[in-house]
Amino acid sequence: MTRYLDLIYLAAGLSTRYGSNKLLALMDGKPLYQHGLAILADYQQQHPDQCRIIVVTRFPEISASARAIGAMVVENDQPEAGISHSIRLGLLAASHESNRSRPGRRAAVFLVADQPWLKKETLAAFLDWARITPAGILTAGHAGVPGNPVSFDQRYFPELMALEADHGGRVISIRHPDDTAWYDIPACEQIDIDHLERQEEP
Repeated sequence: MTRYLDLIYLAAGLSTRYGSNKLLALMDGKPLYQHGLAILADYQQQHPDQCRIIVVTRFPEISASARAIGAMVVENDQPEAGISHSIRLGLLAASHESNRSRPGRRAAVFLVADQPWLKKETLAAFLDWARITPAGILTAGHAGVPGNPVSFDQRYFPELMALEADHGGRVISIRHPDDTAWYDIPACEQIDIDHLERQEEP
């Protein structure tokens, strides 16, 4: 079994813990969101027939960057509705396009835009495994701590669509432990950015 991957990049958050729009904050010389977007673009260029990028955002700067790499852009004008709303928007966009042009098995891979130290080699290996793993759910993590990205086979799309408020896909992997596989990544690559004092590379 080989899956086509919808790479859903979540970049619409309120940044309430950070204190300002962290996704546009400079990190190692470029806006935070561009780190993850760049390695996604690299993977998509290497595997043009096996995946596509869908960016869920409310920021014009991010929308412009996403379109520049050929990604589909979905506007989220209700970020206060929580992460579940972004998940739903991305999945709806992916399903609409796939029903028209993408037969075969699929998976949705959710990635966050505030994980700047995730390396392209790590992401590529994760995505390669997400395409072929027999498990329905593949979650990245380290030492028992789950993180991002996370991949869901299409059989879990109805459960993803039913998520509410700030409940993300982790509740689904907890619900289905026997169908969840673990993909270990270095702890330093899991770090996301919520506070100004964490802007230095680990």
